[in-house]
Amino acid sequence: MPRILPRLIQRVAHKEDSWTTYYHRVQRGKKSLLKPIPPRPSFNPANYARSILFSPSKSNPITHSYLYQQHKSQPPRPRPPRVKHKSIEYDSLREMTDSEHQWWSSPYLRMLASPIRKCIVTGRHLPSDFLIRIAAMRIPLKAKKNPKSEGVPTVVVPDGLQHSKFTARKTGRAAYILCNKDSIPMLLETNTYKRMAPFLSVPSLLPIQIAHLLRVRVLQEFELLADHLESCLGRPNQGSRARIVRRLTRDEWKTVQTTGTIPYPNAIAVLVVPPINKDPRNKERPVPSMSAAPPAKMEIPPPHRPTPPLSTLYPVGLGEMGDLMPHHQVPLYNSIALFPNRQQRTSLHTILTRLLSIDQRAGTQRPASKRTSSGTLGSVSPDGKKGSHAFLLSSDKETNKRGDVASLAIALWRVRMFG
Repeated sequence: MPRILPRLIQRVAHKEDSWTTYYHRVQRGKKSLLKPIPPRPSFNPANYARSILFSPSKSNPITHSYLYQQHKSQPPRPRPPRVKHKSIEYDSLREMTDSEHQWWSSPYLRMLASPIRKCIVTGRHLPSDFLIRIAAMRIPLKAKKNPKSEGVPTVVVPDGLQHSKFTARKTGRAAYILCNKDSIPMLLETNTYKRMAPFLSVPSLLPIQIAHLLRVRVLQEFELLADHLESCLGRPNQGSRARIVRRLTRDEWKTVQTTGTIPYPNAIAVLVVPPINKDPRNKERPVPSMSAAPPAKMEIPPPHRPTPPLSTLYPVGLGEMGDLMPHHQVPLYNSIALFPNRQQRTSLHTILTRLLSIDQRAGTQRPASKRTSSGTLGSVSPDGKKGSHAFLLSSDKETNKRGDVASLAIALWRVRMFG
């Protein structure tokens, strides 16, 4: 108290008009431990007149061994840092080079570079983006006559599937299974999950819950991308003006369906998202929802309308090697199968139209009439000028300078892997 009271008096002893001013500390970033290492010391007794323990502290390898520890430098950032670092730091933040931008924009390279974890079903070590993290969660106990007679019941739940900015991981200890719905029956056969906690059970709705959270992660990645692009509007020196999302024209979409190729080198996904119709019962459109709670009522499509496949791989086109090398393929996602829930599908369509409006305000959208299906300048039919229900997502070193599209493609691919 004797120390804090003088400081409190000093704080409040100012003008009344400034009492409503709040001073927020800027959150400090991660500090780099990288420093130049001293030259390699000599341990030959002939080089010392007395014990090595009496050597100067700055070069003493015994008492100050931490000075000789190797530390990693900070990873580069896709965009230049806003905060200027002190000149006393040896390792300052830097922006990615063009090669690093190209690598970081590939969702498949980033999936392969994710941390390695062991699958408890197959026993193999795989990148964590190919796995599903599961954890044990306790169930609230009900009133019992003798609560000590039985243990605390726990269930297996998915953990860490949502983005960390929306929901943090529930537990620190967990296990991993393959990102495939067929791995859950195999998990029940092997009983390896029982090592996680005693009295552990697997709920029957676990596959539905995992699939729902994977779809929610896609919407969250879209939301974060839109927020980031909108926050960058009006800022000077924003670098690249490459388009991330654009709507294909009807002629372009017809060409994709006719030729079976997606002739865009930087394309990573195509989403077919038609607008959601009104409900015939209440004549209202569904309300957008990104809730992590599973829907109370599962929507089953009518039998006379078969559900399209969740995704189909389309080749980009013949490369320089022709048929000698495998072709790069781009997934085409159908929103009806990707998001069976109408509320989630409404959220997807809303965010996509929001991204288009952000690109228009940023000045990156070009008139659709100046582009043909092959991506070259030309004329199109009057009906072909209109936009289709297909949205093209692009990712390369230029789009990576504007926003992270690869993480969005990873979230879409994980839904495809789970099935």
